[in-house]
Amino acid sequence: MRVEIKYMKALPLLLALLMSGSILSAAGLSQTETLTWENARAQAAKNSLEIKSAEAQLSSAIQTESAAWSGFYPQITGQISNTSTNSSTSSTTGLSAGVTATEAVFSGFEDQAKVEQAKISLQNAEINLRVAKAKVSADLKGAFASLIYAQNQKSLVDKIKALRESNLRQVELRFQSGRENKGSVLLSSAYLEQAKYDLLQAEQGLENAKIQLAKVLNIEAESAQSLRIEGSAPAVQLQTFDPQQLALNTPDYLLAINQERSAQATLKSSKSGYWPSLSLSASSTNYGSSWFPSTNQWSLGATLSYSFFSGGKTYYTTEAAKQTLQASIYSQESSLRLSYLKIKQAAATLREAQQKVVVDSAFQEASNLREKIAHEKYNNGIISFDDWDLIENDSISRQKSYLQSLRDLIAAEAAWEQALGKGSIQ
Repeated sequence: MRVEIKYMKALPLLLALLMSGSILSAAGLSQTETLTWENARAQAAKNSLEIKSAEAQLSSAIQTESAAWSGFYPQITGQISNTSTNSSTSSTTGLSAGVTATEAVFSGFEDQAKVEQAKISLQNAEINLRVAKAKVSADLKGAFASLIYAQNQKSLVDKIKALRESNLRQVELRFQSGRENKGSVLLSSAYLEQAKYDLLQAEQGLENAKIQLAKVLNIEAESAQSLRIEGSAPAVQLQTFDPQQLALNTPDYLLAINQERSAQATLKSSKSGYWPSLSLSASSTNYGSSWFPSTNQWSLGATLSYSFFSGGKTYYTTEAAKQTLQASIYSQESSLRLSYLKIKQAAATLREAQQKVVVDSAFQEASNLREKIAHEKYNNGIISFDDWDLIENDSISRQKSYLQSLRDLIAAEAAWEQALGKGSIQ
């Protein structure tokens, strides 16, 4: 089912209105760094230590996978020796120089198992890099949304403070003319103090949001004070999807599959003790009593060996590998169910967040209009202070709720993408 959201068309205009003016004109700042989503995404992808660590692990896994193939290639060694023998009757010197090549023809499938495990480790490193990028993308989206919210909240609270100041002057004039009571004046004064407190919180929240974004971008906290966000993160639309099919491609499930494959390779390696091993060797050696030795000797050989008894090592290692394999099968089944559940929950949360924005947008529009009408009626003496107060406070509350819903929606979108192991950073 395609989810349609009316707020998407109005969101850019709303953000532009809320962020117009000097939202970040803090004292002492002579320069402001404006970030769009694309700028922030590029910086996070470039600077993230989590991504760099995952990339280094992937590079290491590539080298390890190449090294695992060494068992299939001949091993060539060279040697030079100088042997002196002394006795009561004579003294001799023996010099030799030679090259030996050895090829392991069959090692009980142990070499194949090592290659399989190295390939699995490489795939795991690729998946872990995907996980790291998805996490950084989700963290960035959350920090980006929090800073947008903090900027908009600061702008809104500034307006509320100005409104409370205007209301207090109006109520004081009516009190002085005998048309309002002292309680209304005191309540209006308390609202103004509340607005000042809310402004203090909004300013601190704005600073904290900047620091959090700086952390995700991996830049100095001092540099965060000049950050300003423009625009918004890209919206996510839920299309018709099969959660079971999506769960099969989640990083957690793919890692669980590789865990089973690794256990199978370990079992194959542990069984190598039950098999004979066969190797071929060839050597060429020059020996003599002076350098360079002139007498040449070469040899070819084949070695077939079999371990009849290893103290139970092969048996117990194999049995342990079987149990590890069985445990990985259970873990794979559990991982699939858990991934399925996470996807269902993330989708439900996202749908609710999308609908909450629609609801809060409608309430905000209605309450704002009611507040304007009520203000005019109060000015004309048609309604009481108490009625006007209720309507105005409801309007303020609805505006705050709408900003929170926009922030929560982006957080829900980030959680949905992370549940799939995807994100904006590729």
